[in-house]
Amino acid sequence: MNFSILKIIKVIIIIAEVAIVIVAFVLMGLLLSKGGDIDMSWSNLGLLPHDPDILKNYDDVALTFKDYPELKPQLLITETKIKLENTSLFVTPTVLIGLLLFVLSLFALEQLRRMIKTVAMGNPFIISNVWRIYSLGILFILIPLINKMAYGILNAWVRSNFEFDGLILHPFSMNNFPWILTGLLFFTIGRIMSEGINLKKEQDLTI
Repeated sequence: MNFSILKIIKVIIIIAEVAIVIVAFVLMGLLLSKGGDIDMSWSNLGLLPHDPDILKNYDDVALTFKDYPELKPQLLITETKIKLENTSLFVTPTVLIGLLLFVLSLFALEQLRRMIKTVAMGNPFIISNVWRIYSLGILFILIPLINKMAYGILNAWVRSNFEFDGLILHPFSMNNFPWILTGLLFFTIGRIMSEGINLKKEQDLTI
């Protein structure tokens, strides 16, 4: 029964790895295709009008907070639609960010696959699995930094390819606590596992 569950998990991981590769190639093909409309999600970037009362300039547009009507909501543009003659102009930031996510996703799945393999072989309590758990913990802790890198790449590309008249780039805040907490949890599990391996070695030597 346990072997069947492990086999199912292993198959799911392999399918996920194959799916990531296929999606990467499909997206690359779409990006390199010639021309077309592109819905641009700014990824942690928004366009904030200089004029905070811009909504008041339009009679047909109004947004009021019912409980506190005195509050003044601001317009924040998070997505735009543009038409490019050649989508290769949009490739550079997307490829850099996508390549980073592609490598990290495959790395995480591969570590899980190897750990599942050791469980199936009946020998999961080995030092290599401890380092795999630590590596996943480091990956989760680094996610906020990776997110900032992706933001920096996109921010630089947007500023170099667009002129803003009456608009400013506005970064979104990201809650990094869950990622850091998950990373610390992996480190704790790895440490517990490492201590268990050491105790087992001491018991084997005693016997």
